[in-house]
Amino acid sequence: MNNFLKYNYFIKIIYLLITVYIFINLLKIFDVNLLIFSLFSISISILFLNSFNSNRIKYFQFFLSIFLWLGFFLKLYICIKIIKIFPEGIGEFNFSKESYDEVLLVSSLGILGFFTGSLVCPSKKITSIDLLYVEKFYNTYSIIIKLSLIFLIIFLGLFNLYFQIFQKGFVSNILFHNYTRNLIAYLFMIGFGISVAMIINFEINKKKYQIIYLSLFEIFFSSISMLSRAMIFNLFPFIVGYIVKINNKNFKISISKIFYFLIIGIILIIISIIISNSIRTKQNIFTETKDQKNIISSKSEKFFNNQIKIKNASLITLNANNKTNSKIENFINESLNNFYNLTMYRFIGIEGVMAVQSKKDKNLRLLKDALNEEYRENKLSFYDEKFLNDSSSYKDSISKISNQHAITLPGFIAFCYYGNSKVLVFLFAFIISILCNLIVSMFQNCLKNPILSAFIGNILAYRLIHWGYAPLNSYKLILALFLSLALIILVNHVLKKIYYRK
Repeated sequence: MNNFLKYNYFIKIIYLLITVYIFINLLKIFDVNLLIFSLFSISISILFLNSFNSNRIKYFQFFLSIFLWLGFFLKLYICIKIIKIFPEGIGEFNFSKESYDEVLLVSSLGILGFFTGSLVCPSKKITSIDLLYVEKFYNTYSIIIKLSLIFLIIFLGLFNLYFQIFQKGFVSNILFHNYTRNLIAYLFMIGFGISVAMIINFEINKKKYQIIYLSLFEIFFSSISMLSRAMIFNLFPFIVGYIVKINNKNFKISISKIFYFLIIGIILIIISIIISNSIRTKQNIFTETKDQKNIISSKSEKFFNNQIKIKNASLITLNANNKTNSKIENFINESLNNFYNLTMYRFIGIEGVMAVQSKKDKNLRLLKDALNEEYRENKLSFYDEKFLNDSSSYKDSISKISNQHAITLPGFIAFCYYGNSKVLVFLFAFIISILCNLIVSMFQNCLKNPILSAFIGNILAYRLIHWGYAPLNSYKLILALFLSLALIILVNHVLKKIYYRK
């Protein structure tokens, strides 16, 4: 038994205290059916509470439950109680009691579908793959392999940053053909992560526990190269998998080492967000006149200037007479702005269901058309066009910034409600939950690597939360995962038959 799971009741108690506090405070100002709101709160809580216990952790369900809590429960509280707006776009939602009831009911059914799917998912273990030969090869050439990986991450990170081949929010540069873009996208989103997870697992087997910093290094460079501000979400699964792994080894880390890692991690996360935002702003190519350029800003800057300054006027007032204070306040303001945008635009969920609920002509044909959406850069998404309309944050900016590729995402639950059927929402969530849990179980049972299992679980959960744009393209993600698993097994077999043959 590992120490992380040993304290599962303590974690669950903290979670329940926060959730109950939010529930009570929302009830005071939220005009909604009490039973439906209770069902919503219970369903979202039971998904998380059931995701781990004293014996095991269900990686996909664990990360999915956190994303759902952030995007549905916490965001509902922030938007209603604190900022009193829904910044992501909610279509023609009318804020009536009946509309809120429908939104919460649909959300509850989707969450219960995920939960039920995790319960019935087959848990039978398949034969594990002994990666003895891969690990033996790694141990022989560990220094060369680690240095080569670090060099490759830095080289491709700078290469991608300079040529802008695969970056979040921007049109791809296909100067080196689409195959190059796909390869770089695979490496940054999956390949490097799997490699790091494998190395960390092998190093811990040798009781070298400082290797966790390799994940911090990889995610930091990848995030900046892709101009991604989601470093915190990409780092979290490595931390979870690492904790499970080291505690299975009965190794205890001192509080000081945990503190140092967290401080360094927080600093790098802030730096990556600031650098990414700075490059994003400079990289925009405006199609407007010179005078108009001065009044155009990115989505996050526009929202910050129009909304946040009202509630944080004391923080964003610069001290013109004191340059030192001005720099400090600017840093604080930028950090607050980045945190706020991370909260508002990365926590996807409740607003998508609100926008879909407000559309009058939902039907199965609409759902079919959405499934057939093709990947198009510098174009409004199906969701932006059909559901958000004028409330879309990108409707104006996409015509003014020629290299922008930014879309609003509804999330999996909202997407399933395109067909105007609550039964379908439950069934689709139920089926996809079984599929994703099976994929994670396959990796976990085959490779016995908790860091890699956590990484895969997070990837799948993150994709579902950010579901809604060219959805059929998700086959590429599934295919990439299976090919990666097959490649690992193949390399182990080749090493056994050729390199280590007797």
